[in-house]
Amino acid sequence: MGAGVGTCIEINGSGFHVNWMRASTDNKSSNVLDLQTCIHGPNGKTVVCTAFANIEPGRSTAFANAPGNRNYPGGSYCARTWLATSSGHQLINEHCETIHG
Repeated sequence: MGAGVGTCIEINGSGFHVNWMRASTDNKSSNVLDLQTCIHGPNGKTVVCTAFANIEPGRSTAFANAPGNRNYPGGSYCARTWLATSSGHQLINEHCETIHG
C-alpha cells in the first residue's frame, strides 16, 4: 500500500471531545493521480470524504474536515486514500489515530 502518496489524519481535542479532525493526502508520485481522501470511524463508518480530484505531483488533496466541537465514540479513526480507476476505485493508503477517554 502507499502507491506514491502520503496520507495524514490530525485530531485535536481531549478525551472523547474533538475540537477538529481532518485528513489529507500528498501526491508523492511523478504522475497526476485522481484521488479522494476520507475519514472512516470505528467499524469502517464513513465520517466525511473529499470529492475525487486530479492531484498534480507534489500537491495535496483538499482537507476532509469532520464535524468538530463534539464528542466522538472511542476507537480508531482512519484517513483513507482512494484512487479512481477504470473499474471504480481502489484503497491505496491509510493512516489511523485513536480517540480514547
